[in-house]
Formats: sequence, C-alpha cells, structure tokens
Amino acid sequence: MRSANDLYQAWRNLEDLPRFIDHLHSVEQISPTVSRWVTKGPFGQEATWEAEIIDDRPGERIVWRTRPGSNVESAGTISFDPLSPDRGTIVRVSLEYLPPGGKVVAAFGKMTGDDAQGQVRNALHRFRQVMETGEVAVVKGQSVGAGRDDGAGGDDSERMTDSDVRDVAGKDVQ
Repeated sequence: MRSANDLYQAWRNLEDLPRFIDHLHSVEQISPTVSRWVTKGPFGQEATWEAEIIDDRPGERIVWRTRPGSNVESAGTISFDPLSPDRGTIVRVSLEYLPPGGKVVAAFGKMTGDDAQGQVRNALHRFRQVMETGEVAVVKGQSVGAGRDDGAGGDDSERMTDSDVRDVAGKDVQ
C-alpha cells in the first residue's frame, strides 16, 4: 500500500505519465505549472496541447485545464484520499474532455470504447498495478491454453512485464 503523498509524487512527475497511460506519447514539462502533451487522438491522429496546473496541493490533489488556443479542451482533477491507517489511498479522477473534432468524434469514441472515460479507467488501473507491484501485467505473448496459439509466434520478449513502467514505481517496490 502506498501513501497519498507517494502516489501524488508519482503522478506529479508528469513526464513519466506516458509509461502507464497507453494513449499518451509524451509530456514535456515547460514550467512548474505548464506542460505540453502529445497523445494518440481519434482515428489514429496525433493531438497536442498545453495544460496548466491551476491548483496543486501536494499529497492531496492536482487540478488542471488546457491553455487557450489548444486544439483539445480538457479540465480535470486527480485526488489522493488516504483511507484509515494501513488501508491505502483512493485515487479519483474527474475529467471534462472534448477531443479535436468535437462532439461527433467524442460520440464515436464512446461507441468504439475508445473514449476518455475508458482511457482514464485504464490509466488508473495501470497506475495502481505499477504502484502496488512495480510493473504492469500484460498478456501479449503469453499462452492462451493447452494446444492453443495466440498468434504471437513464440516470442516471449513482451511476456509478463513492462520494464519502462517498473521505473515509475520507485526502487522500494518489488
């Protein structure tokens, strides 16, 4: 179990976020409160925007919004709420997001399961795995049962772990 402060510190290191957020290509910290984000957008298109942290309470929460002129409109909060002693921390994300292409593209993303809500849920799941175990469990390259082939061609190079993700959790996680 990790403390609210540990989880806040891991998330606040914005340039590490692409290691466990699938659709995120990169985050560049421009200043202590401004960052440039590059992600896979709808239909495989790349989307780029600048975000600004407008409220930062170490160990508690981070509130952000995209800067004026961005081709993505987004605002959100991530909060780190400690439970009773030795019970861990609840991480919650609240997000308002309008992708390039507007409501039509957002509706298509929701229909195909590639919407912001699904991406946030997946990111939080992977973040939890990294913070609890130091790695993200993957199935690519693993067998699917006796006498069956998953089409991976026997290459075990991506089996079990994602070493880039493991670094995010810190050295104290095994």
